[in-house]
Amino acid sequence: MRRGLLGSALALVGLVAASHFVQVRYEDRILPLSEAPPAPVALVFGAGLAPGGGPSEVLAQRLDTAIALWKAGKAQAVLVSGDNSKRFHEETLAMRRYMLERGLPEQAVLGDDSGLSTYDSCVRAFTVFKVRKALLVTQRFHLPRALYIANSVGMDAW
Repeated sequence: MRRGLLGSALALVGLVAASHFVQVRYEDRILPLSEAPPAPVALVFGAGLAPGGGPSEVLAQRLDTAIALWKAGKAQAVLVSGDNSKRFHEETLAMRRYMLERGLPEQAVLGDDSGLSTYDSCVRAFTVFKVRKALLVTQRFHLPRALYIANSVGMDAW
């Protein structure tokens, strides 16, 4: 029993240490909109839909940030990445519609409907959409992990 407890405690310490490392390692890449470097693409991660099929409040915040980045000239295009794996759950369609209704031109909004996770979204952005530099758009709590994954797959992500 002691070995089990010791193993669990060591695993927990390892997990906390890895999480702290990622947080510290990518802190300098988390910037306000005004300081964001220009990039060809802003990658927006899905965050669920509200009842009725529109973006959830969290997702709307992400989309509004991407719109602001595009309008400020920080991103030339926006890649919305979400989960369309369930019937009647068309996350990327809702994301695209939201952005188009707010004035982005259709050619500036790309959609990846196979972004089932942060990892999938980053890998697909790099391999399928050939994104080499991107501004990641998500909430503060998610950014260090998203930056770690995106930079690990080869993107220069901010």
